[in-house]
Amino acid sequence: VARRGSYVALKYRVNKRLQRHLAVAGLLMGICDECVLPRALRDPAALELATEASCAQLAKDRIMVMDGAFPEPLMATVKAELQALRRAQMMQNDPNDVCNPAQEARYLPFGSDGASREFQTSCPMTMEVVRRLCGIPDILEENLGLQLAVPKSVMVACYPPRASYKMHLDSYAVQGGHDDVPRKVTILLYCNPGWTPAVGGKLRTWAPFDQGRGPAREISPLPGRLVAFMSEEVWHEVTEAHEDRFAITLWVHDRDRAEMHPESLGQV
Repeated sequence: VARRGSYVALKYRVNKRLQRHLAVAGLLMGICDECVLPRALRDPAALELATEASCAQLAKDRIMVMDGAFPEPLMATVKAELQALRRAQMMQNDPNDVCNPAQEARYLPFGSDGASREFQTSCPMTMEVVRRLCGIPDILEENLGLQLAVPKSVMVACYPPRASYKMHLDSYAVQGGHDDVPRKVTILLYCNPGWTPAVGGKLRTWAPFDQGRGPAREISPLPGRLVAFMSEEVWHEVTEAHEDRFAITLWVHDRDRAEMHPESLGQV
């Protein structure tokens, strides 16, 4: 497992390096977006998502799971909005992605520009959920002593039948990939009302820095389940999906390596 993971990781890093160069050139969204300080997105409601106990769990285990972060009826509405994006062919797969070429995804911006307003119009409940998710990094900074930056987009994704995600890290910065995407914390929210094991698409994780050598933990993508883990430390994969499986991902960046919005630089 570890040898397979190393080979995939190398190809993944090469692809992500290319994507980062394209992002810096303004040709690709979501990999290296301009970031803002977490306090600019502070949301009191996020305290229910990043409780003292969940922050302690993340600090200790480098991963935390919170069930029922959002109610299932709301997740059903979000799923319907994401399904509408798919029908409009606004979610696409990346055949060059060595880890999960079958995943269909789109980066959705949030802010005050025209693209963000379009997102607000087409996916209003998803936008509300994203606003609450974006309040989590401010709490993590305070409780874990991190220096974070929040990109101005989230990824929404669908794993159609037979899609899976091979074992990888979300950032290889501490593995020698100093020019890799500066992700520090990965935040996932699952939007799968009525999920059963027959649907598939479980998240499989290993202990920090364990590249598939020790026992794995399987996390079901239950509706409203929130998962956060340290992007540079937790090797993970997604098992094969047998039906459509939806998730929202916010990658929070390391502030020292992030592309900061000019207005944020004067606030540090």
